[in-house]
Amino acid sequence: MAQDSDTRDMAESVSERLRHGGERPAQIVKTVALMLLGAGLALALILKVYMFVLTDHVCEAGSQTLGNAIRCEPTLSMLSVFLAVAAGLELAYLIFVQRFQQIFGPLVLAICSAFLFVLSGMGDSEARWQTALIIAALMAAISAIVLLRLLLDRAAGSGESRSRDNGRSEF
Repeated sequence: MAQDSDTRDMAESVSERLRHGGERPAQIVKTVALMLLGAGLALALILKVYMFVLTDHVCEAGSQTLGNAIRCEPTLSMLSVFLAVAAGLELAYLIFVQRFQQIFGPLVLAICSAFLFVLSGMGDSEARWQTALIIAALMAAISAIVLLRLLLDRAAGSGESRSRDNGRSEF
């Protein structure tokens, strides 16, 4: 029995060391990927403005060039894709380092990405009740996540104060 607990403790310490050892490289990979993503977004937006100001800004139907793809893609749709990729990178990092209590940030980022994607596809004549329902559901999801985060923070704060009180009363 004692040998089983020693083996379990050793396995837990090895997994803990591996998790802590992999945390720094994961953070570096996440940071570099987000920086490259941000640079790509900035470059795409600069090219979009350049094409809008200095060219005729006409989409060519049969052309498969990068310039045509940037020119024809709605700006909000482009932003939503970049936000979705950023949310995915953040979520992958949090799962890799096992920090599930911080998962609310990437979830809100992903929901905001979906919101921008819905808005980008909506024209003046396409505003229907289905779109309004989708937008309301996304707003309700953001509100629920923020409320859940506040409740969890409040519960964690009260749990800490109780443990501090218990510690004071013991001594």
